[in-house]
Amino acid sequence: MPRMRRPLPLLALLALLGACREDPVPGLEAEKRTLLESTLPKKAFWDEVEAKAKLLAEKRALDRELAGLQPQAATLGAEAEQTEASGESARQVNTQAAETLAHDRGEMERLEREVAKREARLDAFAERGRTPESVAAPGGAPAATEGGP
Repeated sequence: MPRMRRPLPLLALLALLGACREDPVPGLEAEKRTLLESTLPKKAFWDEVEAKAKLLAEKRALDRELAGLQPQAATLGAEAEQTEASGESARQVNTQAAETLAHDRGEMERLEREVAKREARLDAFAERGRTPESVAAPGGAPAATEGGP
């Protein structure tokens, strides 16, 4: 039996050598093709890098400009708030003025009606040839007028 043990390791070694004899080149070439298909050519890569660099420089310039405009925006925001408060105050004053104007117009219309009424009374007295003062109530007091003194 000792002789049988020697060929077993030798057979295993021969099997390994047979398996190692496969040519690795076709597999490596397939891997190379896959990598080349999934990557960009050098020119396209560097064009993309340059475009990204330009965009980054523009972004930085815009960030600097924005940083310079932020204090101005804060100032304008405060002014806008102040203007809005002033506008609200003006709207309140306008509302009060409109209410007062409406009241005053109503009062003016009432007074115009009263004047027209009194003028109509005076005209009626004038047509009769006498004045309201000449008409005295019994007892020597002047007659009371309709609707007021």
